[in-house]
Amino acid sequence: MYEQILHALYIYSLQDIVEIFIFSIAFYAFSIWLIQDKQKNLLPYLYLSCSAVLTCTYFNLATLTTFFFLYWPGLMMLFVLTHQRTLQKNFVTLRNIKPAELPKEDWIETMIRSSFIAASKNKEVLFIIENNDSLQEHMHCPIRLKTQIQSELLDILLDSSAFNSGNGVWINAHGMVLGIDVTWQALTLPAGTKNTKELWHEQALALSSLADSLVCKLNLKTRMFDVIGQGTLIEDSPTDSTIQIIKQYIKQHYKPLSKRKDYHESNYKKSPPISPAP
Repeated sequence: MYEQILHALYIYSLQDIVEIFIFSIAFYAFSIWLIQDKQKNLLPYLYLSCSAVLTCTYFNLATLTTFFFLYWPGLMMLFVLTHQRTLQKNFVTLRNIKPAELPKEDWIETMIRSSFIAASKNKEVLFIIENNDSLQEHMHCPIRLKTQIQSELLDILLDSSAFNSGNGVWINAHGMVLGIDVTWQALTLPAGTKNTKELWHEQALALSSLADSLVCKLNLKTRMFDVIGQGTLIEDSPTDSTIQIIKQYIKQHYKPLSKRKDYHESNYKKSPPISPAP
């Protein structure tokens, strides 16, 4: 009985079994490749073509069998051309392609550089650096982003019409740009805080006292930086000193200020959003 089945399947020797096994593995791998496309399932077309060839061969339909074997390569080529884009997409998804890694920039130096470029165009830019405490509830941010800071990108954003001179760029301590053209809720200063000449100083002092943040701005006249953090103002800081202050600040692991007893949001009165610019 087994011999009749093998004879019906045209299997006469061990070599035939090996060849069938190899072709079966290749056919299975090709089927797995095609089935990965979720938008357009190509596998039924392959099964239909193979079933037609096997049916014609089994029932000795000589004309159709000859037609299929003569034109099978052409049919396969037509199949590939018709579904070229889909096959290319499947081929790419099966390969382990590592995306090209962009060289990492020192985001603090990039931020400082962009401040000078904006100043050369007579634009004032506040950089608000978020550390442990989230500033989302305090910020009014019309343009939200979440991208690693890059010099070209930052220059384009600051030079665009969407950014108003005197408003802020919101950055976290990992160098991610979270938003541009930022303003924040006006907060009353803590008791005992010395009043300063500029309005943005007062607002930044209040913000940095309430939340773990650092605010810095380049003075267009002196080309020095004013840096405000943890309720402290440092005026006319040189570029090198400013970079060191920011690096030292982001390396510190503060306990979130929202959990401290000496600072609590209820101790401050909020008024409508205003621009921190003078």
